[in-house]
Amino acid sequence: FAVDDMTVCAVRGIHSGRFANETVLNYLFERAGKRFLYASDTGPYCEENYEFLSGKMLDTLIVECSFGAAAPEIKHMTCDAVRQMVDRFRKDGVVGERTEIWLTHIGHKGGLNHEELRQKMKELVGPQIDVAYDGMRIGNF
Repeated sequence: FAVDDMTVCAVRGIHSGRFANETVLNYLFERAGKRFLYASDTGPYCEENYEFLSGKMLDTLIVECSFGAAAPEIKHMTCDAVRQMVDRFRKDGVVGERTEIWLTHIGHKGGLNHEELRQKMKELVGPQIDVAYDGMRIGNF
């Protein structure tokens, strides 16, 4: 759907929590030739999502990392799941060298503090990834 000069497209998240048959949506925002994917409260994407996003180069990716270095208890992302997603996005032309990647939705069960998570993800994904913090603002979208 359109909101003023912005196009917003819902992308199905993969999640299981307290309620059966939950519907979780992530969002792809497009405006003035820029793309931003907000992928929070989700587990690893399904093939349908990868196919839909293929070739849609992102300027910014915000992705959750609820379980950090721990094994997930429910469908949320771990450090390795984020690495796999970014690898697939790179292969599919969704993430490039100039794409900013931010981690959010950081859980207390992930086993890593802020700085440890930053370092681990930079080792796994590269210098373009970082960990968001409360009150942070990014770019002018």
